[in-house]
Amino acid sequence: MIRRKINKEPAYDTEYIQCDCLCSIVAITRFLDESEISLSVYDKPGNETLWWRIRKAWRLLRTGTPDTQSVLLDHDEAIRLRDTVSTMIKAMEANDGNKQ
Repeated sequence: MIRRKINKEPAYDTEYIQCDCLCSIVAITRFLDESEISLSVYDKPGNETLWWRIRKAWRLLRTGTPDTQSVLLDHDEAIRLRDTVSTMIKAMEANDGNKQ
């Protein structure tokens, strides 16, 4: 039997970002009592087999999350990710400015 401790106070803060093609969602989770950030990718259900759906349901019941891919970042790696995304956004904005 799986028992979970349920906290009345949230231990994390999560932001969800949906893919432009509507096929996936990225969850960015910050754990309030730790210095780590988790990135998880949730796939949108599609034409999956019954066996795949059963496996997904079992994972959800067992772990509490349906995510299939997850990355855990410490403080330094989170800053590196932020800087990389910021640089890419600036490049995208520069390209958009050149098109006009």
